[in-house]
Amino acid sequence: FSDDDIYYYYDESNHRFIVEWDGVFNNDNTIGPQTTFFQAILLDPEYYKTETGDGEIIIQYKDIKITDSNTIGIEDDTELIGLQYVCDAEYVPTASILKNETAIKFTTEIPLITASVDEDNELTKVVSNLEQNIPNPFKFTTSIGYEVLNPTYVSIIIYNNNGALVKILHEGNLLTGKYSVVWDGTNEAGIRMNSGIYFYRLITDNSIETKKLFMVK
Repeated sequence: FSDDDIYYYYDESNHRFIVEWDGVFNNDNTIGPQTTFFQAILLDPEYYKTETGDGEIIIQYKDIKITDSNTIGIEDDTELIGLQYVCDAEYVPTASILKNETAIKFTTEIPLITASVDEDNELTKVVSNLEQNIPNPFKFTTSIGYEVLNPTYVSIIIYNNNGALVKILHEGNLLTGKYSVVWDGTNEAGIRMNSGIYFYRLITDNSIETKKLFMVK
């Protein structure tokens, strides 16, 4: 096992710190030790800005032989708070199956997903168009417009900067047409929220769209 090693490198020009596991052995109970090749890339939050100020982490897998005995994710130094991707071949519901040349990005940014992908890897037709809220930033109320291209179930939900649900603005089936909802800056209990960045998400039967809004006082 003398050929395996762990390397680290500070890529100053690109503002990132890289740790590479080069041929490190992963012991499997059934087929024996298997070599793995992957990198963890820590992005400098001063250069790669996020809304929360947290640094993003990218894990790149060059060669994956087994996942049956792997645990993949991240955790803090207390080992009490973490995010798990897969453990003993049991994936979290939204995770993709690991394969060679796969990358996983850990971020506090909410992804923008405009369409789902079918089994033939062709984009299905987007059934909604989510517009930017008006006004933005806003102080008292803001209007969120969207268009439904095909009859579908629609949810419009407000989240805070930590990804926690703030308020459900709409839930129910809608016919084709243009719609709008108004948010008055309150949560489900009717309590006025603090100034800051919030996210609104439109969820339909086959698409998810997310945009950002700003509330000021």
